[in-house]
Amino acid sequence: MLGRNFGRTTVGGGKFSPRLWRNAYYSSALKKAPQAVKTSEGPAYPHVSTPSAYKSIQVLSNWHTLDDQPLSSQSIKELFSNTISTIRHPNFLSAEECARIVEIIRTEEIVRFCHYAFDTPDDKDAYLNGVTTARSLQERLKREANVDIVGRVCNILRETSGLPVRMAKEADREYFAGLVRVVDNTIQIHADYGPFQGPGWEIGDITGQLTWNVLFKQVKGGDTIIYDRQWQGKTDDERFRKPLPSYAYSPAGMQGQIFKVMPPIEGHLTFFNPRNFHEVKPCDRTFGQSTDDVRYTMSSFVGFLPESTSGGPALILWS
Repeated sequence: MLGRNFGRTTVGGGKFSPRLWRNAYYSSALKKAPQAVKTSEGPAYPHVSTPSAYKSIQVLSNWHTLDDQPLSSQSIKELFSNTISTIRHPNFLSAEECARIVEIIRTEEIVRFCHYAFDTPDDKDAYLNGVTTARSLQERLKREANVDIVGRVCNILRETSGLPVRMAKEADREYFAGLVRVVDNTIQIHADYGPFQGPGWEIGDITGQLTWNVLFKQVKGGDTIIYDRQWQGKTDDERFRKPLPSYAYSPAGMQGQIFKVMPPIEGHLTFFNPRNFHEVKPCDRTFGQSTDDVRYTMSSFVGFLPESTSGGPALILWS
């Protein structure tokens, strides 16, 4: 027992220690307190037994790793097969190259540098007629920044995969590849897949699709979120497609899915499978204030055209 004169003594005749008294009190109280019931399945609650039928949620994944993988022939195959989440190739562009590119993009002419096949999905001529204009702007970017980004991507894919790499085409008319985006806001959940978006186009004959991205200026925030959940076409459109914006899908369709966070890093070349639903978070900012941080990027799609199709096997690029 503790000594009666709590202000001066304890058992053993020493001076009273409030710390020792508290420890002794809580130790005694814990012995009398109700103890949580713990089971191997589910959480612990005082005096509550976990039902035997309760099971933890099991989340399955197609991916065998969430780590960025180095660019290689094997990783390209795995990304087409959706067994990994991302590929990252560091230092694809130097800091000096990125700075030159950003200065050019900031000019009025390059801000218009946007040409996308699915802006005109039912009109091949409208899309193909715009390729020359889009390429003339890209030529300026190549000339003034002294770097051919799309050509560099094609070369590295050709060397790594061992496959022919070319622009997608309709007869002898090539598609455009190398979309520049300047974004400070969010890009909502969506997916991209040629056979669903471009039936009747060459890109409708692919059997797998990747997208590559290069960031030209470091930002805070702006992460890409990739879900281990592939677009199932009409089924998902009917259940989860939003009326506004019309390209986007409800987060309810992603519920319970594993996801990968891919942070943007200046000058890195990254790849993921865009048939997986994905979104881009906005750059970080103080609530109600604008920010100077914007994501300057270039990207295109890469499709695998099988040997059974005309022009295959090959990797084909388009935007």
